[in-house]
Amino acid sequence: MHIDQSRLSLPALQGLVGGGGAVSFAKERKHAEHIFFSSMALVMLAIVLIGFAPSFFLRGVVPVGVTSPLDDGGSIGPGYFILHGLVFTSWMMLYCAQTLLVASGRIAVHRRLGRAAAIVAPLVVITGLGASFYAARHGFHAVPVPTPTFLAVPILGITLYGVLVWLGWRNRHDPQAHKRYMLLATMGIVGAATARIGLLRAIIPPWFDATLLLLIPLILWDMLSIGRPHRVTLWGGLSLLVVTLGAVPIGMTQPWLVFANLLTGN
Repeated sequence: MHIDQSRLSLPALQGLVGGGGAVSFAKERKHAEHIFFSSMALVMLAIVLIGFAPSFFLRGVVPVGVTSPLDDGGSIGPGYFILHGLVFTSWMMLYCAQTLLVASGRIAVHRRLGRAAAIVAPLVVITGLGASFYAARHGFHAVPVPTPTFLAVPILGITLYGVLVWLGWRNRHDPQAHKRYMLLATMGIVGAATARIGLLRAIIPPWFDATLLLLIPLILWDMLSIGRPHRVTLWGGLSLLVVTLGAVPIGMTQPWLVFANLLTGN
């Protein structure tokens, strides 16, 4: 029997190969997907551990390259920043655990543990905003722009994190959208750690957040797995770019400066 191969569609080819081949291919792609998202989570956790080792995780053991609010003499600042650091770390650990649970096929546990995110994520927003206001009142450390202007960086960043996590929760029944929302949300708050890594500060311009480079493997994964950037990658990644690169210009505008001064009582 002669077959015109030029007229075969992908479903037709799968039919000729047999259902077993299609199932095997789907399993291999799912396995690769688990490896990718788990690896991205672990990379971000490593960035956080390295970036905050001097001022938080190994404080007093590793020399501090960038002065931390933990080292100031405020009466409530240091303790509050420790709380913020614990909440932030809890989110990173939770996110990594969730990706690894999915990779190991323990979906039921993943869903039960997901309830903890409903507690931890709001705490990340609350303590993140609180730490930003405290730092703004006492002066941000090692930043090249005035405090009211720089306040736009953490406030806009933590707001975008909250929006992306909420959208991830709303789309929890759409695995492809859900995992990208959560990845992008976590990526958006890792920048504080990236900025503290000396090697990256030496080679990356101060106006650019090196964390944005993590968008590259996500886009490449989308191209390899579905043949195009996923819609969440497109608009979520664009939002991350706009907020990250546009925060300082926004912070220079008069409306923002008035808003920042009202928030800090200056």
